[in-house]
Formats: sequence, C-alpha cells, structure tokens
Amino acid sequence: MITSLLFLFAIVATPAQAEWTGAQYNASLGAELPISDRVSIQASVHQFDVPKTGASMKFAYVGPKITVTPKFWIAPKVGVMNGWMADGSDAALISIWTGAGRGSFSVFGEIDSYFSPSQPVDIYGFVSTDWNRGVVNIGIQGETVNTNLIYGPHIGATKEPFHIELQGYVSAEAETLAVRFVTAVNF
Repeated sequence: MITSLLFLFAIVATPAQAEWTGAQYNASLGAELPISDRVSIQASVHQFDVPKTGASMKFAYVGPKITVTPKFWIAPKVGVMNGWMADGSDAALISIWTGAGRGSFSVFGEIDSYFSPSQPVDIYGFVSTDWNRGVVNIGIQGETVNTNLIYGPHIGATKEPFHIELQGYVSAEAETLAVRFVTAVNF
C-alpha cells in the first residue's frame, strides 16, 4: 500500500509535460572501521545505472567519520569515479557527508565536487529526511547536479547490514520523472 502511495504522490506531483527518464539503479557496498569512540574510517563503492540513457557510473569513497555529538556526525571523503555523465570520463572527487537524528527523525546530506580533465568542476548535492519506525524509513529527498534539481518521496527498509529503498523523482523544471531502486550492504 505504501508503495502505491509513493507512486501516486509522484504522479500527482508531476506536471503533464514531464518525461519518463526511466528506472535508475544504485547499488553500494560499504564498511566502517572504528578508530575511537568518535572517529571511524569509512570506505564504500557504488554503482549507478540509468538503462534508458545508457549512463553507468562507478564511485569509490574513503575518509574519516567524526561523531561531533551523539546526534550529529560529519564525514569528509576523497574518491574517484568512472563514467561521469558529461562525457564518460573519470574524475577525482572531494565529498562531505553529514547526518543528524533525533528520535524517529533523521537527516542526511552529501555534497561532492568532481574534477575531470575535460571539465572544470561539477557539483553534486543530495539531502534526505526520514521518519524511521522499526525497519522502515519513509521520507523525501532532493538532489542536484550543478543546477538541475530533482526531488521526491521514498520508502525503504533496513535489516543490518542490508538496506533497500524505492525513490521517486520529478524535476523542478518538470522535465524528469524517474524511479530509483537503491540497494546497500554496509558492514
């Protein structure tokens, strides 16, 4: 039923001229090694595919996670990626991830800067808010590459170390309608 509500929200919130840009898939594998009570080292690899457009990108991140307070953390990272959208070239990246939570609510944010020989710099931003109840999370997210903003609802489930999520997206300019299936394994 909740999945039906997610699709209904995406359809109702989408202007008629929106183009279906297809299903998207994002899979990741991550690990976290504690160093102290407040510091750990994180590493992850990600595969992102959009079959309709032929886009296929691979990302790798590594860096410390610093727990500033019991309810707030920040994680600066460096990494590389393969198949960046503009021309398919490789790029170095600098990223900052951050998270906060209180009770059943949580917020996650990420900002990446991609440096490619063929382009000066690209900026990616993502923010997600969630209501968490047991293994289920429900929320909204938004992301942007440079100036193209897309946003929508999501629903997911986590049973450590696994997470799955279905995300709906529309664009601020009403040119995009997409559904993203996210899978993650985190140790």
